[in-house]
Amino acid sequence: MQSYRTGFVFSHVLGHVTHQKNLQRHVEADPSIAARWILIPSRNGGLLDHLPLVKSHMPLRMSLRARNAIRAHLRQEPFDVLFYHTQITAMLGFRLASRIPTIVSLDATPIDFAQLGAYHKASQTREADRSGLKFRWNQKVFATAAALVTCSAWCKRSLVKDYGVAESRVAVIPPGVELSQWQPVQKAPPEGRKTRLLFVGGDFGRKGGHSLLKAFTDSLTDSCELDIVSNDAPEGSGSIRVHRGLKPNTPELRKLYADADLFVFPSRGDCSPVATIEAMASGLPIVTTDVGALSEQVEDGHNGLVVPPDDAAALASAIKSLASDASRRQAMGLAGRERAEKWFDGGKNYRAALALIKRCADAKQAGETVPDPAAMGLAIPSPK
Repeated sequence: MQSYRTGFVFSHVLGHVTHQKNLQRHVEADPSIAARWILIPSRNGGLLDHLPLVKSHMPLRMSLRARNAIRAHLRQEPFDVLFYHTQITAMLGFRLASRIPTIVSLDATPIDFAQLGAYHKASQTREADRSGLKFRWNQKVFATAAALVTCSAWCKRSLVKDYGVAESRVAVIPPGVELSQWQPVQKAPPEGRKTRLLFVGGDFGRKGGHSLLKAFTDSLTDSCELDIVSNDAPEGSGSIRVHRGLKPNTPELRKLYADADLFVFPSRGDCSPVATIEAMASGLPIVTTDVGALSEQVEDGHNGLVVPPDDAAALASAIKSLASDASRRQAMGLAGRERAEKWFDGGKNYRAALALIKRCADAKQAGETVPDPAAMGLAIPSPK
């Protein structure tokens, strides 16, 4: 059996950690993939965290760390393919890309991040200058990759429109979850108990946690209770319970989804979050915002409700409308599960990513370009 020696270089922060662990599960099930995991934290206490200029520039810091780690691995054995997630770990990989086929996976382009605004305002002016160094550097990263993978059609659209990447070079392969682990659970009749809300978000403020707390304390305490999974959240009290230190895919985390009636995710700035996929797979209706690629996950009125970011009153109103209507919640939850099975099945999606890795390696060995990477992706609908 042919072995594909693959270096998986991952930005290991926030939701990327869950994405990496879900991918690793399927890599380990494929005996033809000889994987080396190069996990790049934002900070690890090393020299790069203290150098002037570098310490305050996350992309430079993480790309330097990734380049150093790859070089150390190459001194021991070669790679047939390098798979980067996200592009900030590939910023210094130009020379490697000329001799090792490289796949760059991303959840948003730098222009996408700038347009989200809620947590990348500082980059808006710089990225708007298409002649600037940052823009041209990212364009080169995308141009030198053998193939590109995006987590959403929203992100692919920016690669094509903003950076001039050919559509055929981009495979849309969303993150996925193990559907057998995340299952809808039959809930007890709602009479006589409060509706149980669940919020999961590592970056509490960016994910809209403060807006949710305001909506809850202003008008939802009588009818609802709230579970918050976040290390950044303030202490809970009364009907608010805060859970810290929960790891991805653990029984404790899955039980919170199983016990919930409604998933609330009022994000101020996001790309393709995994927490909402877990909620869909768990059969939960979702109240969220239309930012990033969330509209590819949640269709307003179908498997959830969509409200404006930073609008606690609209958020409370949407939650109330579902908290008082168990049959509507059930219908939306079933629609969400169907959506997860169609677009966010981890088994199907990660196998597609591994197939693309093998195709890139085979093409390099044959001295050919990779034939139509887009055909390895999914035809997920673009946001409306």
